[in-house]
Order: sequence, then structure tokens, then C-alpha cells
Amino acid sequence: MAIAMANNKNQRNQSDEGDGEEGEITLPTLPQEIHREILLRLPVKSLCKFRCVCKSWLSLTSTSEFAKTHINLALQNQNLCSKRRRLIFSHYNLYSVEYESVANDDDSGLVPVKEHDYAFKNIPNDWFEDEDGNVDTESVDTLCTRNWVEIWGSCDGLVCILICISPYEDALFLLNPSTGESKRILDKDTNWPSMFGFGYDSINDDYKVLQIDFGAVVTLYSLKNDSWREMGMFPYYGDIYDSWMFLHGSFHWVVINRKDQKPKYVISAFDIAKETFWEMAAPDIDISCGLVTGILNGCLCVIYSWKGMHDDFWVMREYGVTNSWTRLTISLSYIHMKPLGLAKNGEAVLQVDGRLVQCNLEKNSCKEIVVHGIPVGDKVCAETYIESLISVNGYCGSGNEIQMQS
Repeated sequence: MAIAMANNKNQRNQSDEGDGEEGEITLPTLPQEIHREILLRLPVKSLCKFRCVCKSWLSLTSTSEFAKTHINLALQNQNLCSKRRRLIFSHYNLYSVEYESVANDDDSGLVPVKEHDYAFKNIPNDWFEDEDGNVDTESVDTLCTRNWVEIWGSCDGLVCILICISPYEDALFLLNPSTGESKRILDKDTNWPSMFGFGYDSINDDYKVLQIDFGAVVTLYSLKNDSWREMGMFPYYGDIYDSWMFLHGSFHWVVINRKDQKPKYVISAFDIAKETFWEMAAPDIDISCGLVTGILNGCLCVIYSWKGMHDDFWVMREYGVTNSWTRLTISLSYIHMKPLGLAKNGEAVLQVDGRLVQCNLEKNSCKEIVVHGIPVGDKVCAETYIESLISVNGYCGSGNEIQMQS
């Protein structure tokens, strides 16, 4: 609004000067590039409001290039990134809260909670029409009340979610919680469970979703092309666990390598730019323990899951270096645990069996974080995202594709 006020004042000064009055200082009109630089540093909520100020601002802030530059500035600036990071939770609905207020405020239980139900209220009826054009109102009601919502990852402000819309059908969406925009990209039969991963292909400037179904068939979705492609078979049939993490351009998950005489855990990865599988060594852990992957402070983690209680996990201090795996302990036992990030004081923010916990890994002390209005329980999914303007409808990239070296 400061820009608009400056321009209005400039117009008044020019009008007064035209009337022959002396002593007025005429402010120069700000160049369009200055407007752009200021707008790039504003939060999404303000930008959505400022689109109503004038057509030029609407046009400027609606481009893919502006949206990519806006999110990249935030990712490169720790202060901006902290202010725009949010926690999103799913159960029977989607909820979000400012990450910074939860992770660093002793009164986090009083912070405002945003409920994201608007993104699914305007779903076209033809998704539920039969051959005669009649709408199945029961299916529509089921979708609006949502039996279950799963979060399958976030990237650049976009969140990948799976919604159970009926006892027989799931729908996969890409959602921008900041703008309320969503895109339905897949319908699937609930009798055929699938795993999903979501990430950004920086080489081809594209957002991609990886799916591995129960039969180990791998398919890949491109947001830029709005299409799915079959990629062959998953090389570790029967050993897919339910947690993938996207890091350094690849999806990572824990599998059992049964090719050697002694079966062992390995980290299987899929490079979304090269569209190839590769693997790295996992910690030397007995295969009787269930393992999943996580990310803490930019480092790949391996975490125990679903088989007994544990009070430790592993962190790969240097990516790809086997001997950098380090065992860390926490002062509480868990069945399911997921790292969500760090607080300003360096303590880890974790989701432990459906509850938010802040842990000092050096002093081995933990405290629970309570946020009123957020559901708790072992079936509550949690994820972080950075507010952005990236559009899931009509995404065509920013024209910054990188040529891969052969």
C-alpha cells in the first residue's frame, strides 16, 4: 500500500504544480522493476490482497516466473523462510498453524489455527455424475465431510494429499494451502494401496509425483505436462515401507536387500530428474525392526517404526557418506516418530505418536507442545510447508530448464 500512497501523493503534487503553486516537491514515479522487487518480499496473504489494487500488479504477481522467484527468495533468506513456514496437519480435515509460533512460543496453545476446508467445497459435480448425468449426492457429502486425509509430502508451498472420498475410492490432490488452489490428479481404487512421493525436478523445472502401487508398478506424474507415465517395476518388491522423504532431488525410503547371503537394510532412492533408481548404505540395523526415513535440519534420518518402543534414531551427517551415520537418543520412547524441523534455539521439533514434541538432543530432554484446535493421535499426519504463490493449475514452469550433462 506504501507504493499506492506514494503514487497518489505524486499525482496530487503534479496537479498542484500545474496550478502554479510553488514549494511543492514532486516525487518521481517508481519504476515497474522497483514495484516488482518490493512485491517479491511481501507475504502471500498481502500479495493476494494487492492483486486487487491494479491490473499491472495482478498481471505481474500471477506469472509462474514471479511465483518461482518469490519462493526462491524465501528459501534463500532464513528470516523470510522462518516467517513463512507453517505446520499442516491432517485427520478428518486439514489444519495449519505458523511454525515459528508453535516452535518458539511458550503460549503456543493459544496461537490461531487455520482450517483448510475451502479447497474442496467447489468440486465439480460431474466427478460424481452417472451415465445419465445424475449426481451421486452421497459421494459429494462424503467428500465434503472427508473420512480421511493423508499428507504425502510438500514442496515449494504445494502439498500432496490423498483423500478417502468413499469406501472404494481415493483421490490424490496437489494443494496450495496459501492460495486455496487445488488440482485433482488421480483417482484410485482403495483395494490397491499405493505409496506416493512429491518433489521438485530442478533440471526440468517441473513438480513430479511418484507412485508405487501394491503390485510394485511405478508411475510418475508431471505437473507441467499434467500426465502420468509408467516407469516399470519397483526393484524391491514386497519391501516398501510407508514413509518417503524427498532430499537432494531424490525420493528416499528404506528397503531390505535380499540379494546378498545376509539380508540387510539399504536406502533406495529415485532421482526424479534422471528418472532412475539408485541406492546407498543404511545403518547396520537388524531387519526385524521396521524402519522409515525422515529429514532433520537438511540431513537424512532413519527412524524405527511400528515394531516395539524405541528411544533413538539415526542421522546421516554427510549426505551419501556411509560412515557419517550417527545414532541419537531422545528422552522418551516412541512407536512412530517424524522430525518436522528445528526451533530457533536449535531444538528439534518432532511428531511423536501423533503429538508435537520439542527435544533438546544434546541435553536429552523433551517437552510436549500443545496447540488447541489441532487434533492429536497416532493417525494424525503432520508436515511443514513454506507459503508460496505456485499454481497447481496451468503450471508451465518458469522457463529455467537446465541442460543435463551426458
